[in-house]
Amino acid sequence: IGVAVNSDGSVSVDSSITGGNGIVKYDIRIYKGGVLYDVRLGQSSPNLNIDGLENGDYSVLVQVKNENGQLLSDLYHQ
Repeated sequence: IGVAVNSDGSVSVDSSITGGNGIVKYDIRIYKGGVLYDVRLGQSSPNLNIDGLENGDYSVLVQVKNENGQLLSDLYHQ
């Protein structure tokens, strides 16, 4: 997972994990200081731009699920 802070203070998450063949969806969980901060479920892309984050330490969990909701892969970035 690539995480970058943009010049306007927003954060971009760029991920290249895959789930094989077929339709996949991405569940993205953002943690601040170890506490769940934001959740984006059922995304069609693992890439995300987030505006208005407060200062602090964040981590991101991206999970790849197939069309039946089965977990295929996940990636955690601190």
